[in-house]
Amino acid sequence: MKYELETIPVWRAYESGAACPLCMLQDEAEKQYVKFFLGNSVMAPEMRVQVNETGFCRRHFHKLLAGEGKLGLSLVAQTHIDEVTKNVAGKLRAAGGLRRKRLGAYVAEAREQLADCMVCRRMAYTLGNYTFTLVTLWADDEAFPAAYRASHGLCFAHTLDVAEMAARILPRERSAEFLSVTADVLEKSVSDLAADLESFVQGFDYRSSGHPTEAVKSAPSRAIEKLAGRG
Repeated sequence: MKYELETIPVWRAYESGAACPLCMLQDEAEKQYVKFFLGNSVMAPEMRVQVNETGFCRRHFHKLLAGEGKLGLSLVAQTHIDEVTKNVAGKLRAAGGLRRKRLGAYVAEAREQLADCMVCRRMAYTLGNYTFTLVTLWADDEAFPAAYRASHGLCFAHTLDVAEMAARILPRERSAEFLSVTADVLEKSVSDLAADLESFVQGFDYRSSGHPTEAVKSAPSRAIEKLAGRG
C-alpha cells in the first residue's frame, strides 16, 4: 500500500512510539475540533443550528472555555442555553404529577441532550476512520505488520475497537490472525509495563539505587493510559 492521505497519520503515530497510537490520534483530533468550534465556523447558519440543538458535553465545554475565542463560545452558549432550557423545562412540566418511573424516563430524555456533543461526534467519526485504516494497513501493507508487532500496543478500549473492526472488514481467517497478533502485542506490552511498574514501586525501597530509567519513571502514566486511554 502506498502512502496516502489517510494512512500517513496512522504510520506517523506508530513511528512515534506512542503508548497507544490511536490515543495519540484521538488527542490530535480533539484539539483540532476544539479549535474549529472556537473559530468563525460557528457563525455559519447551518453550523449554528447544529450547535444550538446538540451543544457539547461537560468535558468539551470546559476545553472550549479554556481555549481562545470567547466571543464565539459566548454566542453558542447564549443560544444553546435557550434550547436546553426549553427542553428541560418542557420535560419537567410534562412530567408533573407522574409517578417516579415515568418521571425518570422524562429526566433521562432531558439528560440525553446534556450528554450529546458536537466534538465527541466528530472525534468518534474520525477515530472510526483511523481504526479502519489501521486494520486495512495490517491486511494490505507488507511493512505495517512488523511495525504493529513492534509497537507498545493500544489501550484496552482501542484494542477492542480494532478487534471489532477486523471482524467487520476482514475475511474470517485473516480476522482470526489479526486478533491473535493483537492479543500477542497486548500481552507483551502489558508484561513490559508490569516490569517497569515493579521497578517503579521498588524505587521507593530505601535499598534502591535511586536511578530509574525514563521507562520506569513513565510507568504509572503509561499504565493509566493502557487502562483508561488518554485523559
